[in-house]
Amino acid sequence: MYIKSRIKQLLPVVLAMAATFMAIGLLMEDPDYTTAILAIAIGLVIGEIIHYLGAKKERPEP
Repeated sequence: MYIKSRIKQLLPVVLAMAATFMAIGLLMEDPDYTTAILAIAIGLVIGEIIHYLGAKKERPEP
């Protein structure tokens, strides 16, 4: 049960990271390590925002 909930929570983060990594790879001819780290960081931030907004919707109002 715990594993399924963690996978559900981390899925948006991983998908956003993969999408930004692929976008950087397609937009640049010669991506370097700095660009890859930047793409992963941007994807991590976007994924965390998506996760936070989804969790905020599911949480009941006090």
